[in-house]
Amino acid sequence: MLTRTGLGVAMASIVCAALGVAWRYEELLVLAGAGLAAVALAIYLARRPARQTAKRRLLTARVARGVPVRVRYQITNPTRRRLGPVRLIDQFQSRRRVFQIPSLAPLSRHELECEFASPRRGIFEIGPLAFDRSDQLGLATTSAALGQIDHVVVHPRVYPLVHSAGVGSVIANDAVLRRPSGDPLAGFQSLREYQHGDDTRLIHWPTSARTATLMVREFVDLRRREFTVLIDTSPLVASEDEFEELVDVAASVAVFALESGLNVVVRTTSRPRPGRPHPLDSRTEVLDLLTPLQQGQGADVLSIASLFTGGLGGSSVMVITGPRGPSTPMPRADLFSVVRVGAGADTAGLTCPSIAAADAGHFVERWAQWT
Repeated sequence: MLTRTGLGVAMASIVCAALGVAWRYEELLVLAGAGLAAVALAIYLARRPARQTAKRRLLTARVARGVPVRVRYQITNPTRRRLGPVRLIDQFQSRRRVFQIPSLAPLSRHELECEFASPRRGIFEIGPLAFDRSDQLGLATTSAALGQIDHVVVHPRVYPLVHSAGVGSVIANDAVLRRPSGDPLAGFQSLREYQHGDDTRLIHWPTSARTATLMVREFVDLRRREFTVLIDTSPLVASEDEFEELVDVAASVAVFALESGLNVVVRTTSRPRPGRPHPLDSRTEVLDLLTPLQQGQGADVLSIASLFTGGLGGSSVMVITGPRGPSTPMPRADLFSVVRVGAGADTAGLTCPSIAAADAGHFVERWAQWT
């Protein structure tokens, strides 16, 4: 393939040849012949197969959104003669990178590292690798595909959250529930004075006789309450960039709740990826579930009410949506809280506990101040 310079030389040579014939100028004919010969030689040299070999090694095959993907390349000269310079080409998330590889001595190698930006979540291909060669005059160039396609997982970014005095703390505190002594999962906590209405079966008679005061046993159920994080995937409530931020918020809240000891359920309004109706076990499960999640269109977007046709079952629900959400009405709004994320987000029109933040970083600040 001719470069712009090569194409210019070829066209100029043709013009010189035409003028040389028309005007009978031998000098123009010689000049035209030299130009065409240079172009032909350049194409021949550029089309010769590259003798170098290249390998890619992913230093970070799994990263959080916004964290660069680090890659190391090793280019080797397996021959016993010096090889000329080439260009190594790689691409990731539609971004093409070109690396200048110097001339390599016999049986030597050259290593380099680079970073690719990761602005979007998902599982992406990186590659294929290719060598781009040109002649010494830069008249022609050719590319030779090397294959080697790898995959990179870009999961949501998890921001550290502090315990807030808001809904998150209320849910965490509600994880401890009072249960009767007959509950097999209830644990003895302490003794206290009898109060009117207490179950008389809980009276601890030996202590009551010793203190001359009726004392009852107090039990606490250590079972965890269920907390649901719901992501609004409608494109009507958030732009693509805002959706990336609100998914980061959802991942941060879900991981925070999980690490706080709650049973965490992650649901979405995406018909293809509605989440899981049962609690997740680990941070990795949360991230793997949210990594491929995308906004839907039309019938691919479920209503919020359709996800709770069987009732809430005592679960507290936090809806993560864009600045124009939620996209559909919420059943039992008193059991919901709402987080709006995006440019111009506010809490106007919401009667339930709510937070509005411009992006995930701003949400972290607002969460710490939520009262």
